[in-house]
Amino acid sequence: MKKSPTDIIVLDTDVWIDALLYGGAGEELVRMALGQGVTLVTSDTLVDDLIIQLRDRLGFSVNALHQARRFVVDCAQVIVDDAGLLRTAADVASAQGATAIAALSPGRTTSLALCGS
Repeated sequence: MKKSPTDIIVLDTDVWIDALLYGGAGEELVRMALGQGVTLVTSDTLVDDLIIQLRDRLGFSVNALHQARRFVVDCAQVIVDDAGLLRTAADVASAQGATAIAALSPGRTTSLALCGS
């Protein structure tokens, strides 16, 4: 059974990177969602993309990659995406009946945080 749209938030990869590396707005969004009983939702495809970006763009060690994956898995409900169709945050949100709102990450390009309405 799907949660009501106001009970979920889907974060894109850049917001997770902000939360993991820079704290600030990305981390506050994760903490706020968890503190308010909101379910963070992602797909295993997006988690894999996050790990690839952390490894290839940011040079994370194997241990740091495991810690990053554990952080996301501990914070979010991860949807298994056997068909490979949930490749963006918008795809995951749509699959959960949610709609997109824009969220800015300080010092970075616009990222998407998605929540229902």
